[in-house]
This record gives sequence, C-alpha cells and structure tokens, in this order.
Amino acid sequence: MRRLFITTAAAALFFAGGVANAHPKLVSSSPAANAAVATPEKISLQFSEKLVPAFSKADLTMAAMPGMDASLQRRGEGA
Repeated sequence: MRRLFITTAAAALFFAGGVANAHPKLVSSSPAANAAVATPEKISLQFSEKLVPAFSKADLTMAAMPGMDASLQRRGEGA
C-alpha cells in the first residue's frame, strides 16, 4: 500500500509539472535590434511579463559621435 502511494505521488509530480519561465523575454524593441538610426526620439522595450525593478537593468551603448569625448565613451558617460 505504501509503495503504491509513493509511486502514485511521484507520477503525479512528474506529469503535473509545467514549464517554469524564470525570466522575462524581450518580445520587441523600437528601434529594432542592431538598427542604425540617426537620432531616435524614443527607445521602447517590450517584455513577455512585467519586470521587477530590483532585479532588472538595461545597458544603452552609444557609438562614437562627432564631438564626443573618447574618455567618456569608454566609461559609458556623456550627453
């Protein structure tokens, strides 16, 4: 009887388990990924679920622009 219970419980856990999505996925962005744009007025990122600010961050990397100090480019600072 005990063996039947353990086998049934194990089978229930195995077959009832679903896929767990641990991280939100980037669904779309504007401008699109790897797009070359002159001067975007707005950058928009859409994710598959709501982000938790304490565990989320984004990095924006700008290419060299005329008049931009090269030392600021390396540190990710500037206008």
